Amino acid sequence: RGNKISILSLHDLTSFSSKFLVIRKRQSSKLKKKLLKNEKLRWFISLFKSLVGEFLSRIDLILLSKFKKEIMKTKPNIIVYNGPIGAFVLFKVSKKFSIPFYICEHNVDYYFYAEKLGSWFLPLIFFYKTIEISVCRKVDKVICFNKIDKSRLVSEGVSPTKVLVWKFQINPRKYD
Repeated sequence: RGNKISILSLHDLTSFSSKFLVIRKRQSSKLKKKLLKNEKLRWFISLFKSLVGEFLSRIDLILLSKFKKEIMKTKPNIIVYNGPIGAFVLFKVSKKFSIPFYICEHNVDYYFYAEKLGSWFLPLIFFYKTIEISVCRKVDKVICFNKIDKSRLVSEGVSPTKVLVWKFQINPRKYD
């Protein structure tokens, strides 16, 4: 309550790296399933795309410039970002403006990659895990949606006071 909320989508920040960071629509994932029958290949492409997006976000000056301009224009009280990939760079910008930075961790993804891809891909999965956990340790709050993800994050060294489990409620008045 009392916080100014504005929504900034990576779709609005047209830059090269933002194309790798946006979450694709359902239709594109259906198309991928038709084109790529091999489930392991789909998971590998997802992991590789995330790592490329992370790298590009760190060198994309256009993305940084547009993000800074949007912050100066909207003057938000808080920034909430969806997921760990690309978050580190935007987190550093938010700190320059003294704005708290939260991320939503819908899943602790490296567990899925390890399960779906197996040991051949452990070096890439470890790299992804390092990014995911280090971002969660640095940001002001991590919003996750189940206790299992919270315990995974805490077991990896994320402060339990930083991790908020947001339970979806059928009756939104319970939050009032």
